[in-house]
Amino acid sequence: MGLSRLEQGKHETRVAASGSPEFVVIAERVNALAAALERLDAENRSLLARAIEVQEKERREIAQDLHDEIGPFLFAIRAGVGALRRKEGNAALDEDCAEIDAQVASLQQVNRRILARLRPAALEEVGLAGALGALARGWRETHQQPAIFVDVADLPLSEELVLVAYRIVQEGLTNALRHAGAEHVSIRVSSQSPGELRVRVEDDGCGFTKGWRPGLGLRGMSERIAAFGGRLTLANAAPSGVVLEARIPF
Repeated sequence: MGLSRLEQGKHETRVAASGSPEFVVIAERVNALAAALERLDAENRSLLARAIEVQEKERREIAQDLHDEIGPFLFAIRAGVGALRRKEGNAALDEDCAEIDAQVASLQQVNRRILARLRPAALEEVGLAGALGALARGWRETHQQPAIFVDVADLPLSEELVLVAYRIVQEGLTNALRHAGAEHVSIRVSSQSPGELRVRVEDDGCGFTKGWRPGLGLRGMSERIAAFGGRLTLANAAPSGVVLEARIPF
């Protein structure tokens, strides 16, 4: 039983060292192996957490550069094009300037979307519930479907866990809208049991097709959750759609 639990990844398992001397020796060796595996698990989580910390730092720095450097340049281009249109009064030039202005405006929107993915400023300004609400509104502005329902409980989460919860929803929502053809998406952040964060994204789309494999985004999210001692599950929903759920201790 103990070896079976170890094989399942439950490295906190210990075997009672009792009975014959031979069994006691075996039990002690099994327990030593379990302790070693448990230490390796802790070290791996620590390394993953450090890697995530470095990744988020890099994201902040890139977002800062996009905001401070690219943003002002795009604004200056639009201002210059506007001044040129007012100055020349040439119909053909006016049309060309209008087209350039529209293209730069689109580039500004792309820049804002990249900024939001790199470092959601709304998390610091309005908290997790407000940031997820803003994320849902942003999708609604560019897509007629689906309807998005957001329910976020008020939980005592650390800054790191707030960001993890946001990233989970961000990834789940992106997959539901881009690949699932969903008409409804439900987002819930709650605590089903004391000290456990539960993040659930459920859609009514097409579900998994045969041969489907998780992409880099989901694999990275699973690693991020594992760094906090949690687990990510992904399954087809009934009668259709997909349920993505993360459970993380806090």
